[in-house]
Amino acid sequence: MEAAGVERREALRGSRRRIRPLVAVALTVAALGAPPASRGQSAPGTPRPSRGAPSDQPGMTPPFGTEGGKALASQSEAERLAEARPLIIERIEISGNARVPPSEIRDHIPLHPGDVATAEGILSLRVRLVQLGVFSDVEVKAAPGSAPDRVVLRVHVVERTPWIVGDVLLAQTQVARPYGGITLGNASALTLGVGAAIAAATDGDGRWVARGTLYEPDLPLGGRSFVGGLQLIWQQGLESGCATPSCGGNTSAIPWIHYRRAGGEVDIGFRAGVFERMLFGYRLESLRVRSDPGVVARPSLPEGDTLLSALVLQFDRDTRTDAFLPQHGSRLQARIDIGTAALGGDYEYSRYLIEAEEWFPLRGGHALRLDLAFGLLQGNAPVYERFYAADWAYFSIGVAAPRFAELNFSSDSRYDAFLAVVGVEYSLPLWTDQKGFFRRGFLAFGVRTVYSAVTPGAARSLLSQVPVSFDLAVRFDTPIGIFGIGLGYVIDEILKAVPLRVPGIEIQTRPPP
Repeated sequence: MEAAGVERREALRGSRRRIRPLVAVALTVAALGAPPASRGQSAPGTPRPSRGAPSDQPGMTPPFGTEGGKALASQSEAERLAEARPLIIERIEISGNARVPPSEIRDHIPLHPGDVATAEGILSLRVRLVQLGVFSDVEVKAAPGSAPDRVVLRVHVVERTPWIVGDVLLAQTQVARPYGGITLGNASALTLGVGAAIAAATDGDGRWVARGTLYEPDLPLGGRSFVGGLQLIWQQGLESGCATPSCGGNTSAIPWIHYRRAGGEVDIGFRAGVFERMLFGYRLESLRVRSDPGVVARPSLPEGDTLLSALVLQFDRDTRTDAFLPQHGSRLQARIDIGTAALGGDYEYSRYLIEAEEWFPLRGGHALRLDLAFGLLQGNAPVYERFYAADWAYFSIGVAAPRFAELNFSSDSRYDAFLAVVGVEYSLPLWTDQKGFFRRGFLAFGVRTVYSAVTPGAARSLLSQVPVSFDLAVRFDTPIGIFGIGLGYVIDEILKAVPLRVPGIEIQTRPPP
């Protein structure tokens, strides 16, 4: 029986395998939970990439979502008992909850009194509760019932801090000195599992963004688990109208393209499996653009008022065993946006983005992560739908800087229609102290190469003058988030202060969108 139970558990493990950050004075903060697919953006409900993954971009990842693979890292006492012989559940007891009522927890437990307690069912219970983002751990124990074939399941939960810091940003560029942003989230803001997050950033001088997210990770209906999300965005930005990123070294003479964006996205879907979600969505955004005199090179921002209307299809799968430093598992995100005049929009385009992250265990608790991302855009789409290479690199040589919630704080307005990212990161644990504020820490060294082009098959866009970037960082697991201190931001700021230019780059004009 024990061997059979191991085989069932390993089968579930096998099924899960099928299928820059901008640091504030070298400080980045990520969510302890997990969550939205990223378009560079992340739509509501996508598993949170572990800090440092390519899609983990400031302002785009509200700190809640799924990390159900964590339940596979250990086996509960009740699972071991159920492997020996199936038992009938007499009742389910809840403990460890201080803020969440037991009745709300029961609503998300897929087992009920009278059901047969199997190892797979108990594991599914633990996965489902962890996926809510409210509990850091879920343990299930078994106690004898009133008869030999009866069992009492005792579910013990460990609640997380209600509010989690998603991102903290404090930086500067030649045209924005300084600017800052923050993301805050609560995985149980309205009721158990219904999370809310807000991301905001500004330079106090014409650039600002506010993005709000609501997310329901588990809505039981008709015996199935449905998911849904809502995002609202209000943004005011500036894009350079110069022919070169630095405008001949005279940034005070840049003719700016001013735009205001407002709208949102609604998503609804279902769990295709224990660790998978499929979401269908619709986006509607208005865009108002006006330009200063003297614009000689325009990114994809047509003058006047336009409307973006698009359908969205997303798939995500997250089997990582830990949100902080996984030893096993993977993350896969795929997203398609289709803008069309048939729904009243002014933009006809399709956008495809696939991101993957795989973790490999090494000796001594060390781990290796492989990152891949591919993006393609066809047709006419506004700049924030296009790919910005600096978003995906640890640092860039030149004036470009990673955006916050798709808001550009630099004078480099070159956006691309093709993206390819390959990276690897080696991590080693430094300490574990579950009683302190800095509970865990690890050292990570990453290398990443980014290739982007105006059109597929075209020459690489020199958004950064080198295609390879790297980072050496220490990351901390705390009750309010995952903090990272890294060299990527420092290197970026040094290289911007002491320019290292490839000959001829400053006379290279920006290709048309």
